[in-house]
Amino acid sequence: IAPLDRRHVVWEEIVKANNWTQSFFVGKFTNSVATDNAQLVDAALKKSPDVVGIFAPYDELTKGTVSGIESNNLQASIKAYGIDISNADIEIMTKEGSPWVATAGTDPNAIGAAVVRNMALEIAGQLGVKSVDFPGVLITAQFLKDNAVKNMVDLRAKLPELNLASVSGADWIPAVQF
Repeated sequence: IAPLDRRHVVWEEIVKANNWTQSFFVGKFTNSVATDNAQLVDAALKKSPDVVGIFAPYDELTKGTVSGIESNNLQASIKAYGIDISNADIEIMTKEGSPWVATAGTDPNAIGAAVVRNMALEIAGQLGVKSVDFPGVLITAQFLKDNAVKNMVDLRAKLPELNLASVSGADWIPAVQF
């Protein structure tokens, strides 16, 4: 899957640049990503007892990672870091004792609106670029708890950086905010 492949390339660069040790690599895109990956993480943790953190580049992989950590009762010693955010992710991240401490994400609704604006600008011959960045933000479990965030509506209100109304705009295109 292209987005996960691109995330993996960046991950490899970060590991190399920081001289980190990667103890294991699991991740399988299936019809039951979280469930299938929970078993892979469970098995990997049994073989790699010194792990202190796990990066999972997709929220469904992170859900599986959390399950694998919890099934080994290691949530106090292993932290999970992910990418993407949803109502279900917020619930897991804010659960007492959750190992999922941070995720990088964007607002899927804001991305959809920005993509439509890009398409409109391209059709009108006004886009002028071949690619457009949709900046992500770091969202920590502590931020969610400190701000009583329970869902994406709350998150949008507490983290205005998720709003992409200024990405790819024009006077004739309404700037929709969520």
